Amino acid sequence: MIIDLRQFIETERKIWDELAQRIQRLENDPNTALSATDAERIYYLYERTSSALVRITTFAAEPSLVLFLQSLVARAYTELNEVRSRDRNFNLVRWFFVTFPSPSAR
Repeated sequence: MIIDLRQFIETERKIWDELAQRIQRLENDPNTALSATDAERIYYLYERTSSALVRITTFAAEPSLVLFLQSLVARAYTELNEVRSRDRNFNLVRWFFVTFPSPSAR
């Protein structure tokens, strides 16, 4: 339960800002490899922000804050659950010797 909304927002704002910065870095450079520590930190921030969103929604807070948190949680969820290929560049040698001769390519 939130007793003082202003204090709650001030306290949690640091968490939201850190999550937003980390997600922005991932969105700007999709080829970034996450270490286990970084992934755990982002997951912690995601859980904490999700919890804050639920608490603020039940408190009927400012609609702009709710929209901001919904967007942030959705972006974090997407980044945490996205499956990225390791090699996005076309490799002619691999294609010629591996993909092309395979029976499924014929």
